[in-house]
Amino acid sequence: KLELRNPGQTVQAGSAIAQIVPSDVPLVIKAKVTSQDIARIQIGQPVQIRISALPFPDYGTLKGTVSEIAPDAIAPQNPTNNLGAAYYEVSIKPEQTYLTRIESPSSNLFGAPQAKLPRQYSIQSGMDGRADIITGQETVLTFVLRKARLLTDW
Repeated sequence: KLELRNPGQTVQAGSAIAQIVPSDVPLVIKAKVTSQDIARIQIGQPVQIRISALPFPDYGTLKGTVSEIAPDAIAPQNPTNNLGAAYYEVSIKPEQTYLTRIESPSSNLFGAPQAKLPRQYSIQSGMDGRADIITGQETVLTFVLRKARLLTDW
């Protein structure tokens, strides 16, 4: 990823001008987790990942697992980040590095519909997305009862 946009552009000392990613290493997804939520995160937990460039309704989600949790919080570099406060970096290992979309069928020369074909789209370094870390599961009945208890102080 090249940070410079114009030929002859000046840069400040110490600023990054490019990011280089090796091509022969496995893809790792980095997620930011707030200080309030980090206590519920553990290595090995399942994760559902949505990629912004490949809309969820059309392409689905990637599955992965939490592979590493940073030992210390990271202070934001600028106060306008999404979290607004310190966060922990969580590494996620995806099960696969592509999403599949079933292409709509097209007609051949004689008007007969052809079969739908799956098409794979690779995930690339630098893509934005959302990672939902599964911290627990419960049945719908348990969920409703828990919410009812909170409402009635039961």
